[in-house]
Amino acid sequence: MLIFHKVPLERLLQYILTLCFEEKKHYYVNLDPGDITKPVLTFKSGPTATNGSINISWTFNEPVTSSCTIVKPDRTEKVKCNNSWSGNNLKEGFYTLFIFGTDSEGNQADVGKYEFQIDTTRPDVFINNKPHAIINHRHVTFSFSCNENCSTYCNFNVEGNWPTFNFLCNLTYTTFELRDNSSYVFVVKAVDNVGNEGIKTFYRFMTDFTPPTITYLPNRTLSCGEDFNPNITGTPNVTDRNTNGTNIFYTDTVTNTCGIKRVWTATDAAGNEANQTQVILFESPTPIRLLFAKEAVVACGDIDDFTKSMEQFISKHIKHPLRNTIQKTLLHRFKNS
Repeated sequence: MLIFHKVPLERLLQYILTLCFEEKKHYYVNLDPGDITKPVLTFKSGPTATNGSINISWTFNEPVTSSCTIVKPDRTEKVKCNNSWSGNNLKEGFYTLFIFGTDSEGNQADVGKYEFQIDTTRPDVFINNKPHAIINHRHVTFSFSCNENCSTYCNFNVEGNWPTFNFLCNLTYTTFELRDNSSYVFVVKAVDNVGNEGIKTFYRFMTDFTPPTITYLPNRTLSCGEDFNPNITGTPNVTDRNTNGTNIFYTDTVTNTCGIKRVWTATDAAGNEANQTQVILFESPTPIRLLFAKEAVVACGDIDDFTKSMEQFISKHIKHPLRNTIQKTLLHRFKNS
């Protein structure tokens, strides 16, 4: 009987001979250890992330007996498998599937390892750029973002008129040409990489391309020095399609004809403007009179100083109500003593 022990193969080979050995002769024995090659596993298909269900398939290069162990987020368990394994309604988290295979000769394959993620959380979409509630633009652009990798789908139309489709909008969308005095609804939803659909986000706004109406104000002529506050000269009335958000203000500009040009500007909530111009003139029926002493005695050498003092007095005490420049002419008439 011959016994051979091959450590790397972890096998004991035993063979019983039926012949008798003769002394001083050489004998040779050929041994066939059989199949000592371990099976090789190859994965065929399977995603790395899904939203609840998964199917993983693989193959060995020879017939094997398979067994599997699945490591779940909350526990580890043995599962039946035969070149594939499926899971349905899995909880969210990370999973690892271990695959064991042994051929008919007892050779064990390297342990297969397949990792995947179950993601059941809806993505969130946020509208970052959007128009005001009332606008006067023919086109507007929306931009939005997700809290994870996602695709975005949009829907935009006049309120109450919904198409039956959503179109891919890739985190930005520019509207078609808008109509005046219309209400629009923009809808966007997000879909993540595993197919979870987010909740639709709505945004409504209105268009208003028509400026407000501002009433006519007649021009006014006031006496020089009279109050020209709008309470005296008048304030126009403003009407608009949308009553909320209407504002009116005025700016005054001094003219070269002793008056002011008052421009009234009315703006509505959409930003449309309307203007009305009112001219306010000032007149003085009585000329300016300066009363001084009829005569003044000044030394001949002090004439220039006296003239300068008179000009300073006039500049200090004579003011134009509109801050216009006053031209002053001083004539001297000398009387010989």
